[in-house]
Amino acid sequence: MTLKLSIIGVVAAILALGGYFIVNTGLLSVYNVVPSGIEQNGTVAASNLAKLDDPNQSIQPPIFRTISEQENILFLRGTSEADAVVSILGNGERRRQIRANEDGIWETEINVSGDGILALSLTSFLDEDVSFYGDELLIRVIAPQAVIDDASKDETERDSLIPNQPPALILLTAPGGPSRVVQTPFGSLPSRGALTLGAVEYDDLGGVIFSGFSSQAGRVRIFGDDELIGESRVGNNGRWFLIAGETLPLNSYNLRVQLQEPDGTETNIVVNIQRLPPGQNAEITPYVIFNEEVWHVRRKLTGGGVQYTAILSPIAADAPQ
Repeated sequence: MTLKLSIIGVVAAILALGGYFIVNTGLLSVYNVVPSGIEQNGTVAASNLAKLDDPNQSIQPPIFRTISEQENILFLRGTSEADAVVSILGNGERRRQIRANEDGIWETEINVSGDGILALSLTSFLDEDVSFYGDELLIRVIAPQAVIDDASKDETERDSLIPNQPPALILLTAPGGPSRVVQTPFGSLPSRGALTLGAVEYDDLGGVIFSGFSSQAGRVRIFGDDELIGESRVGNNGRWFLIAGETLPLNSYNLRVQLQEPDGTETNIVVNIQRLPPGQNAEITPYVIFNEEVWHVRRKLTGGGVQYTAILSPIAADAPQ
């Protein structure tokens, strides 16, 4: 495996409005999905804004704390400056506007049944002329459901042939760190014992961020085709990540993630992964390609360039290497 120095750009970007393409490499089908209309909630009333008494005070920017989905309803909870009005933007348009309580906690629900792809960002308003933008981006993408059109079968029979819609992919991204997989269309992530592999993110030069979590303390070592890329430690919150200034090849390679616990126990997850070629369908943004083992999500970055996120299925770790 050839390794070259590169720098990965890790900047969350607001996804463009309009259509997007999803390519299912397992079914060799291409879908064009266009988001439906956006809800809007009007403007911010000045009387509802928190007052900024001291312009030099430390401000709590709006962030997401907990995210879940049930029956096409996103349940969102977060924090911001106390009493601030928090605006939730979906693909650049206002979707919800709520007010944080005196402890800076806000929560809301959003119906996403009509959204093929959705990028949610946060803005908080403290005064008429004072607002703060959150640096997180919450991305939700659905897999198109297969459509069975067979005139020889009645409606009940046709419905029985349509596979169940898998869960949407939900990612929480922020500049300078790894994305967090909130929900995966595969139901779970590749895991072995205490170790779980989360998102693998890379740019067109192959600079990469590996991430995941572990229920046990220890060191996590990353290998590409049995060559050590780097290592990291499991944090107090159970998460680990490694930002590698190395270029991983375009061809298929085996990625091995190894947890070394303090007592000497070693756990390995081995998956086969391949980067998307630079420039593939570059005019389409965001671009999603998936099969039964992996999803790749490409999005443009603020200031130029692109970033890819690969989310692997548990069966990817079970397949022969």
